[in-house]
Amino acid sequence: MFTTFSLISHHTKSKYINLLRTITSTKQINVDIEMKKLNDRKEFVKALDLFDKHKQQTILTDRILVQAFKACTQLGYLERGQVIHKNLSNSSLKNSYIQTTLINFYMQCGRVNDAQCVFDSSVNKTLIHYGSMMKGLIKNKRAEKAIEFFSKIFNPDEILLCLLFNSCAQVQTKQALDFGKKVWSQMSSIHHRDKYILTSAFDMFVKCGDLENAENVFAKKKRIVIDYGQMMKCYNEHSMPMKTIDLYDKMKIEGIQADSIIFLLLIDACGQLGIESRCRSIVKQIPSAMLNDFKLKNALVHMWVSNIQKCKTLVFIYLAFIFETKGKAGCVNEARLVFEQIDQPNHVTYAAMINAYGLNGMHHNAIELFSKISNPDEILLCLIFNCCAQIQTKQALDFGRKFSSQMSLIHYQNESVLTSAFDMFVKCDDLANAKSVFAKKKRTVIDYGQMMKYYNDHSMPLKTINLYDKMKDEGIQANSIIFLLLIDACGQLGIESRCRSIVKHIPSTMLNDFKLKNALIHMWVSNIQKCKTLVFIYLAFIFETKGKAGCVNEARQVFEQIDQPDSVTYNSMINSYGLNGMGHSAVELYHRMPLKMIEEKTYTCVLNACSHSGLVDEARTIFSTIEIKNKWIYTSMIDCLSRLFLFDEAKQLIEEYERHQSPCLPMYTSLLSGARNRNDASLARQTIHRIRELFHNVDESLVPVSILFTNTLASTGELEEASQIRWNMSQSGARKQIGLAWTEYNGEIVQFHVQDRSHPRTSELYDELDRLEKELIEHGHKFDASWITRPLMADETVQSVLNSHSERLALAFNFIQRPVPSRIQIVKNLRICGDCHGAIKLISKIRRCEIIVRDANRIHHFADGKCSCNDHF
Repeated sequence: MFTTFSLISHHTKSKYINLLRTITSTKQINVDIEMKKLNDRKEFVKALDLFDKHKQQTILTDRILVQAFKACTQLGYLERGQVIHKNLSNSSLKNSYIQTTLINFYMQCGRVNDAQCVFDSSVNKTLIHYGSMMKGLIKNKRAEKAIEFFSKIFNPDEILLCLLFNSCAQVQTKQALDFGKKVWSQMSSIHHRDKYILTSAFDMFVKCGDLENAENVFAKKKRIVIDYGQMMKCYNEHSMPMKTIDLYDKMKIEGIQADSIIFLLLIDACGQLGIESRCRSIVKQIPSAMLNDFKLKNALVHMWVSNIQKCKTLVFIYLAFIFETKGKAGCVNEARLVFEQIDQPNHVTYAAMINAYGLNGMHHNAIELFSKISNPDEILLCLIFNCCAQIQTKQALDFGRKFSSQMSLIHYQNESVLTSAFDMFVKCDDLANAKSVFAKKKRTVIDYGQMMKYYNDHSMPLKTINLYDKMKDEGIQANSIIFLLLIDACGQLGIESRCRSIVKHIPSTMLNDFKLKNALIHMWVSNIQKCKTLVFIYLAFIFETKGKAGCVNEARQVFEQIDQPDSVTYNSMINSYGLNGMGHSAVELYHRMPLKMIEEKTYTCVLNACSHSGLVDEARTIFSTIEIKNKWIYTSMIDCLSRLFLFDEAKQLIEEYERHQSPCLPMYTSLLSGARNRNDASLARQTIHRIRELFHNVDESLVPVSILFTNTLASTGELEEASQIRWNMSQSGARKQIGLAWTEYNGEIVQFHVQDRSHPRTSELYDELDRLEKELIEHGHKFDASWITRPLMADETVQSVLNSHSERLALAFNFIQRPVPSRIQIVKNLRICGDCHGAIKLISKIRRCEIIVRDANRIHHFADGKCSCNDHF
């Protein structure tokens, strides 16, 4: 910032030196020269005294006046400067140099409005005028206004660019960062090489949390110790301590001397990392002269206190069986006292004590002890990897990685060590290393199960299924656990043909496995109601499978062949009807169901079916007959009312429920979803306020509703507020789920995300999307911009954004196949947007095909321009 302002001062003098009056009198020249000398020596009072002494006898040239204003500015003499301003001649008032000096004077005194008046009075505004205003606004903490000034400037110079980036760094909002990034991307190559611009841009990216661009600028510029400090601070604030430490190593290579600030940042990184050896290594490099720095002392204390809690080395035990026995009995402290008497413990005693800690759940202590061991053997490595797997923190993972990377070739050939390391990487969420170890080891059915579970937990069902194919190729026999994981993957994927294929592989002897039966049913119903806890049976699974895959007629045939269906089979069939938009059939079957079989689950299924078909009267009738209503029954009814915008009635039900029960978040989520469908920002605000008031202690559950709220704001044109909320969410670590769509053709399952260009036939896909766009427009489709929840980029249109949603890419993939399938199935992990819903309805009519889309809520059957949901989605 100081560099930028110094440049402005030099810039101003050079541009306006010729505008000052020419003074011919030697006496007059001496006055302004003497005043300047006094100002340069910071003797501002003496400069003003000289001005007062000569103001009556000397013609006050613009040079003299400028020096007087500079002295008033430095002394903060507002009234004195105002008097001089008041007595200026018209000629001086029109002088650009005087105008910019006045702007600087008023800004320095905190009189932003007065500075604005001077700026507004200027007829011929120059870049210097704008620069003076922006500099003053930044000083007075009004950087947003400075950004507005910049937006009015044509062809800004390097000074103004620096000021803009300084303004964005001060504001630190998403809008400011986006504007700064836009200007950065449009700058000339000369400006991209300017060291002052690079410094200001780097400062902006760091302070706005744009790590990627900060790293890019950091790599381009000539780095000094301050730059390293900023980058390290950014890494620490983003919980990336290893990058801070790596940067220090790079700093040393470049021959840059670390100061106390750098060591403070390194100590902070070590405190986050919690690895004692690295902490000690850093401390050894701190010059002894710096250790008297008070802040550094405090930081060192904090680092060691942190490590005591995380991984500090302790003293431990002796004879293996003595403290192993005490460890198993829970007498760990006694075991430790025994170990303290040992002068030179060996690997056996270390292993026994580590195991004792592990048995008592004291995994941190085990890791602390392990750090004292040199050249650990395979038993110790297995034990420490197991402890890291139990802790599952970044520090534990980093610790485990360190020893994994140091293992000898002999250890890499030990199956027990590899199995323990693999288990650690899977449980600590380190996919890259888990895959690496998985590829090296002799794989068993348990290893495949662990890898599949990881993929399922991270919403990667295709990888689970591909792993099953690899497992078959290796001749490894699948057990019931593997099929449970495969069924879970199929439930996420929802592709009918692949589900059928997996089910066919299940041996008939396993179909009596109770868990397997339940999982097979759950595969088809889990995505509709996550809260389901019913026990399902085998026959139910058959027609639920067909219902979930969109084959509801086949499911009905199976159901009708059952002589004595019980409550589970009835509920499953009702749910299948509801899932496929056949609400009337669901209600009819509900009324056929024996009264003694109707249970809470039944009510939830039939009310959901009414909700998804818009049958509000039927839902009201059923709801009124239910004597004891739980929260899911209430939620289903509220959802039904909210889908039809009957918000007052929905609110009344919530109030009724809360008279006797604690508030329930899903009820408010249904209300908020209805507000989104209606683009009702007012109701959305009321609802989100109530949610935050009632459920402030469940942060993770509030992420989906916050996203729903921002989408509602964006759909009503309030993009700035929506962007700000998203920025706040991203700063807190919350992340929006990426929208994905899957489809299958000729045995190939493909996955797409929005604007995906990763497929080998991308060019054909987008050509097909262009054809679909033209056909839609020809048939009267109006692209609905309210479903775009972010500002458009310069090269985007409403059509191009909506037309590149993941489900449309999946649709285009089917249309470029030969022959083109007459029945297309697509699965989406999120709810389908309104524009895609309307477009696919029309496409089904134009292209004369059946399209089935299963989204996060239901199954949509599109045919002849209609959808089975009757637009109640």
